[in-house]
Amino acid sequence: MPVLKQEEDARIGIRIMNRINDVIQNSLFFLLFFGSPLLAVAMVLMNMGSILFWVGSLLHIIGSFLVTIVKNVPWNNRLMNEADETSWQEYVSEWTRWNTIRAIMGLLASTIILLELFY
Repeated sequence: MPVLKQEEDARIGIRIMNRINDVIQNSLFFLLFFGSPLLAVAMVLMNMGSILFWVGSLLHIIGSFLVTIVKNVPWNNRLMNEADETSWQEYVSEWTRWNTIRAIMGLLASTIILLELFY
């Protein structure tokens, strides 16, 4: 995103990001994206006594899955439908903010679940 944000012609950044959003939507992505919260719930159900599985799963579902649906996807849709130079700068800023949040939450969730698995 920093490279796209620095692009002098916003139309290039918009076109590239829209293409990325188009290409990512495939069956493998959807399997992993929708399957991972289901796996998180299954882990909790199979290990009801584990607070770390609860915390890790909750962080994943809220911080990765829901943030994507509630924040990043709407920004992607806006970019697809009403993008111009002004909205591009706002998109890059907001999308990057929420992408950073979901990356941190995903890392925390993975770390917590791995700690539970290996210790």
